[in-house]
Amino acid sequence: MDIPVNFKGLATKKIVINKNVLPELQEFILQNFGSNAKGCIICDDNTYKAAENMIDSLTKTVLCEVVKLDIKSHHADEFMLEDCEKALENKSFDYFIAAGAGTIHDITRVAAHKRNVQFISYPTAPSVDGFVSGIAPVTTKSGMKGTLPAVAPVALFADIDVLAKAPQRLAASGVGDILGKYIALADWRISNLLTGEYIDEPTVELEYDAVDKIKDSLINYGKSKNSESYEKLCADLLDALVLSGLCMQYVGNTRPASGAEHHLSHFWEMNIILSTEGLHGENVGLGSVLCADLYHSFAKSDNIKFTENYNIDEDLIKKYYKNLYGEIIEENAPNSVNKVTSEIFYNNLDKIKALISEIPSKEEFAELLGILGGVNDLKGLKAYNLKCGADEIVSMSFKLAPYVRDRLTLLKLMRCIEI
Repeated sequence: MDIPVNFKGLATKKIVINKNVLPELQEFILQNFGSNAKGCIICDDNTYKAAENMIDSLTKTVLCEVVKLDIKSHHADEFMLEDCEKALENKSFDYFIAAGAGTIHDITRVAAHKRNVQFISYPTAPSVDGFVSGIAPVTTKSGMKGTLPAVAPVALFADIDVLAKAPQRLAASGVGDILGKYIALADWRISNLLTGEYIDEPTVELEYDAVDKIKDSLINYGKSKNSESYEKLCADLLDALVLSGLCMQYVGNTRPASGAEHHLSHFWEMNIILSTEGLHGENVGLGSVLCADLYHSFAKSDNIKFTENYNIDEDLIKKYYKNLYGEIIEENAPNSVNKVTSEIFYNNLDKIKALISEIPSKEEFAELLGILGGVNDLKGLKAYNLKCGADEIVSMSFKLAPYVRDRLTLLKLMRCIEI
């Protein structure tokens, strides 16, 4: 894919999504790092198998070794970062290659940042939009979901054959992550209306084009269900995921790709009220279904009451966030909702409802996610170790998840709204 011409100065200089990308990858390494440069491929057991042809080729043609990590979770955490540091201890490398999906990439981008070296992205599945992001979401030892200093890759090389051979669940996760942009972009525009938060409309339009393309590609695959259309879907999906990452690079934060649906995902991944084995994109997809239901209910209401009395529910935070209480309070001070007055809210209410009309319904979200057998309801989330009633998961998530970030979303604003 071509990097948008207006995205100048990005860390990522080259993107190749095609079949048989190895010759171009080898050429890029030699041209950018030289024949004497020493590289390190970071992977895990599963991604080693997926990238085996690439790994065998590079270890024979350039100076490159492999570090295989023992990844025990779907989400990067500080324990994994420590394991990586131990594996790299007393070794010096000129560049890294992240061979894997989201977790491996987040670990690699942090390691590259610490050593002030570049890294190359080699996705083995179209599962998340963080491949070319410069941000690493990592769960701390205390259990808080945060971001660590990291770098974006200098280039990305993805083999369509490798992507199409990955477990379909990973592609379904990628679909969930991309479809979530319908919620994220609406939240960004709503925040811009209500608080004047900076928004880059060309970036918003790029994201919408990418999401709409995936929607069409999904529907086409659903009609044929053959290998050719699945390969095209995987290529289109990674293309959209990469574009989303470039948008984040360009804007300098995750706003183009992350709203209330991601706050729900991060909240569930922190195991505050439940534990799941959900992939990040699966959680985002379900978060999108739930947000779509809530947002459309809001838009259909003719009797919306707004109060400026936004108070953080400290007792609720103490009860459920427990040892994270201090970090959550700090994250929400000052709170973005305090910028919204009744006058501003009512003056923009019709515009907010118009933005919501562009979001697919919960039924449309569920149908699109279901084409690849993705998670589209709470049953599919496979929640266990519940710390609240099963029938309270949604309502408690709506109350608690907005505290994960001080980013204004319609979900966060709902604390001031009666329908």
